[in-house]
Amino acid sequence: MLHLNALIAQEIAESLGAVVIPVSPSKKPLYRFWRRLNHAGCLTKEMLELYSEETNIAIVQGSPSSGLISIDFDEPEAL
Repeated sequence: MLHLNALIAQEIAESLGAVVIPVSPSKKPLYRFWRRLNHAGCLTKEMLELYSEETNIAIVQGSPSSGLISIDFDEPEAL
């Protein structure tokens, strides 16, 4: 049975058409070849089994995720 984090990652990937990857708490990807992943590749059983209680979910930005971008504000004044 897949961990809850895997199910959440799957839902994010499907709803956004994005590539999601499991990462450690330090943000290190748990899949070595993550740069080669496409949308279907991030949803394979092999990838989803990498998720656990300690795993975070990262969304690959740019063309792999239909051009998705994010903006990270570190200071409230930036808004």
